[in-house]
Amino acid sequence: MTMQKRTGQQNRSLHKLFKDISDKCMEKGIDLREVVREEVPIPCTPENLKWMWKLLQNAMFCKKSTTELKKTGEIEKVYDVFNKILSERTKGEIILPDFPSQEGLRIKNSL
Repeated sequence: MTMQKRTGQQNRSLHKLFKDISDKCMEKGIDLREVVREEVPIPCTPENLKWMWKLLQNAMFCKKSTTELKKTGEIEKVYDVFNKILSERTKGEIILPDFPSQEGLRIKNSL
């Protein structure tokens, strides 16, 4: 049994629904943190973590795509805040390792 994709109309309807809800929330000053609570399961998948990273970088630098971040400085600043948030919210259970780098990989491979 093959899964059928949603229709173009369904896709447009979904986008309109999300836009309408977003507009209403913005109009009322409702932040997404008020909507998403612990009762809503959000697994820590790479995609969800990237979504969180992008929210943070957009708040810090008004850049929606990771490709827009400057080569030096911006990635590190987002990383530091991202790490701080993860550490605080997990009560220290999650502390990020050093940011992956070519030098770090060379050192790891030489051990």
